[in-house]
Amino acid sequence: MGRVGKFRNSEDVLLWLPEKDGCFNTKSVWDVVRVRLLNFGWAKWIWHKCLPKKIAICMSKAAFNCLSVNENVRSVGVPIVLACNCCSSRGIEDLDHILNNGDFASNLWRKVSAEVEVSFLAY
Repeated sequence: MGRVGKFRNSEDVLLWLPEKDGCFNTKSVWDVVRVRLLNFGWAKWIWHKCLPKKIAICMSKAAFNCLSVNENVRSVGVPIVLACNCCSSRGIEDLDHILNNGDFASNLWRKVSAEVEVSFLAY
């Protein structure tokens, strides 16, 4: 009798090849179908366990230019006034203005830099 005849009366067994033990689980499916993004070295600073999640999300959105500042809203076709309401200079509300060189951001960075004893350079 050949090899085929030997297994003819046995039951079929399904094997899930992505797992070493052949067993199926949803985690292994997720690992197969998900799209992995590039690994950013700075991400470990943003997603640190001591940093509040809402701050980490905001920083992540800022890193990928996804914050809904006026300039980004205008760039998708929504007519909007670009002047910043938080500043006396009424600068254009873009990501750099909100997080770096606007009146509010500059004052905040000056205070933080004094607390952590790091020099602040205004642009």
